Amino acid sequence: MIIEQNGKLYKVVREVEIKDFLVDIAAQLRSARAISNMTLKEVSQKAKVSMSLISQSERAVIAPSLETLYKLCGVYGCGFVIRGK
Repeated sequence: MIIEQNGKLYKVVREVEIKDFLVDIAAQLRSARAISNMTLKEVSQKAKVSMSLISQSERAVIAPSLETLYKLCGVYGCGFVIRGK
C-alpha cells in the first residue's frame, strides 16, 4: 500500500512481507553454507561473526545486518538476490 504524507509517497510494508523476506534470506544462507560444505564454526571464524548469529539468521529468528550479509557473502563467494513483489 502506498500512502502520501507531507507531499511524499511511502510504501507501507506489512509484517507478513518482512517475515517472508527474512525466510527467503534464511533459505539462501542455509543453501550457501550447505553448498560450501562448511560448519557454523568455520563460517563464524572466517566471517568474524558469532555462530549464534549465523544460526539465528539461517532460521529467520533475526534479521542479519547488511554488514553481516556482506561478510557471509565474502565467505561463501556469492551474492544474494532480493526478490520484490
